[in-house]
Amino acid sequence: MHQFDKVYYLNLESKRERWDKFSNLLEKSNNLDRVQRFSAINSIKNKWIHNDYGIGLDPVGFSNILYFSCFKGGIGCYLSHYIMWQEIVENKWENVLILEDDISRHSVNNFMGSFKKGDYNDYDLVQLSCRKKIAGTESYWINHKGAQELINNTHDASLFKDVIPGELLINFFKNRLGYNNMDEIYEDEWDWNIKDAMIAPVDKFIYYSTDPRFYLDDPSRCKIRFTQYKLLPLDRQLQKDSAIADAGDDRIYWQENKSWQENKMIEYVKSKEYKWWKNENK
Repeated sequence: MHQFDKVYYLNLESKRERWDKFSNLLEKSNNLDRVQRFSAINSIKNKWIHNDYGIGLDPVGFSNILYFSCFKGGIGCYLSHYIMWQEIVENKWENVLILEDDISRHSVNNFMGSFKKGDYNDYDLVQLSCRKKIAGTESYWINHKGAQELINNTHDASLFKDVIPGELLINFFKNRLGYNNMDEIYEDEWDWNIKDAMIAPVDKFIYYSTDPRFYLDDPSRCKIRFTQYKLLPLDRQLQKDSAIADAGDDRIYWQENKSWQENKMIEYVKSKEYKWWKNENK
């Protein structure tokens, strides 16, 4: 039997059959104790829903602006994790597993059956995904302190003053995809003095909050003790049905034709859809 204070399973109402399969498997293995389905916030239906929670949308840097411009569902994803962090803090839980519904349920079931709390005592947040640590929030372990620090960083982003937010994506566009005209649209100035707002996708936000390389001038500023155990893979079939994008989202940076793709990117960034939260009235 696992020893978790709570296990969250983040799941949209429209994909509830995933929860049914997951919970049935765990029940058969006696691992369902303290496992809760968390109904994910659907921001594809209402992209302004963050205002209902007192959280603004103010992404910093080109890559983060582009993400929220294209993927409205990323807002609900962030808010859902934020609310779970709040519950962890309110209940002073020290041993919580957070899962998204595209995780491999069989791997989770095996993990829960062999979980040992002592392996996590030296950390506040442990990434469990088999992907590199910058990518994905489909599986991580967190305690009360880690959750509190993520809440604090949501309400005051000044901690990230040394982060260069667009560097990885721009290098990808230039070096991997052969883009030649990114300077035409790339914004190389940013300000981290932002309060009470989503400044990046939730996975990248956690990355900013936990990677000590961003705090070389003063490592004590990085208050979350972090590591990664690559234990839980994604279910690739479920991953294909994304919860952050709807049929209307134009995934402009995954097209095959590179020249068309770059032109499409430039056209998109010059459109009203880019930074829609500034170009539209609620």
